Amino acid sequence: MDWTPGLDCGTPFVHSRGKLRIEIAYLTQYRHMLAPWLAKAGFTYRQFALTWATRLKGPTTVANLADVAEVDRELALDDIRALERDGFVTLEVPPWQFETPEVETTDLYDEALAIVAPAMRALEGVMHRVTPDPSHPWQGPPPRV
Repeated sequence: MDWTPGLDCGTPFVHSRGKLRIEIAYLTQYRHMLAPWLAKAGFTYRQFALTWATRLKGPTTVANLADVAEVDRELALDDIRALERDGFVTLEVPPWQFETPEVETTDLYDEALAIVAPAMRALEGVMHRVTPDPSHPWQGPPPRV
């Protein structure tokens, strides 16, 4: 998949860095609401934020995920290794790449995401109420007089 910074092609679940950072900021702000569901699914909040960042358009290396989730790279690698041990993600290091490994989610992650779904629906409702919608004229920039 080609990656162009700042260009959103509208593909579901694939976002640019800016959109993902906004979503992770909301996740951070309302992490107390997500805590019971994350505990049922077997995630810590930081692990969930890192796996949420796998929707990044472009290479999903541990370094990129740590940058998007605003987590230290060492902590991110430790959390991703724990998720790999539990079967939520797989780590791949292509032979031509000398950087951090790429992360891919597994079916077990999708099952865990289904456990967190009720809280995510509630959080999406909060995000839609708080985030301005530029399609409405009263929420766009003020008119010039």
